[in-house]
Amino acid sequence: MSLLEAAEENCLCVVVGTKLDLVTQESRKVSQKDGLMFAKEINKKDLKEIPYFETSSMTGQNVNKMFEYIFDYLLPLKEGEQRYHRRSTPGVVNLQGYAKAKQEEAQGQNVEGKSKCC
Repeated sequence: MSLLEAAEENCLCVVVGTKLDLVTQESRKVSQKDGLMFAKEINKKDLKEIPYFETSSMTGQNVNKMFEYIFDYLLPLKEGEQRYHRRSTPGVVNLQGYAKAKQEEAQGQNVEGKSKCC
């Protein structure tokens, strides 16, 4: 049984393409058009936006956008409400800047941008 067969009928199915920072037109296995069509096909409900995102964990591109879409769908705001974004809420992982920190770490720098030592 596939995941789509096991999911509830009205379940939101978000299609996420990863490694956007590494993709070229030549290396791409699935076209953006095919990804969008698949996401539209598996979501049998009328949605304002097709739940398809191409993301990069290395650069952080579209990662927040994807999670914001999911939160907006699952926890819609009432008219006039705004989401409160705090950088350091206990028990909450903040992805903002995480990809940059990981990239700096891979280049031999710590989060503050200073070179690593011993």
